[in-house]
Amino acid sequence: MGKVKTSKQLERHFKGIANHRRIDILLLVKDCDGITLEKMADRLKCNFKTLSEHTRRLVQAGLLDKKYQGRVVSHSLSPYGQKLVKFITTFQHSLECENVINNCLKARSVNCPAVSGRFFMV
Repeated sequence: MGKVKTSKQLERHFKGIANHRRIDILLLVKDCDGITLEKMADRLKCNFKTLSEHTRRLVQAGLLDKKYQGRVVSHSLSPYGQKLVKFITTFQHSLECENVINNCLKARSVNCPAVSGRFFMV
């Protein structure tokens, strides 16, 4: 098992995603590894300079990596960025899972996908 992060180190990562635009950037980079700032701006319908600042902060937070290829800069998730994106997507879908479970509980006895297809009684 790896070294446990201090609260100060965790704060750096969480501050890195403390903005909706940065979360959008991380989710986009997850789907489009190696994406450039120009393509990000086009996909997210956002100003180039704004995205440049947000990606700078994500790199500073250790969540995004930049690779310079001449005048082109490609972006990819760092190992910590990959873990945080996994957490974000899980958290995004947690409300959906909660709704499925609540619907199953209301029905009392059902074949509930939230419980791996098993029958249960309330």
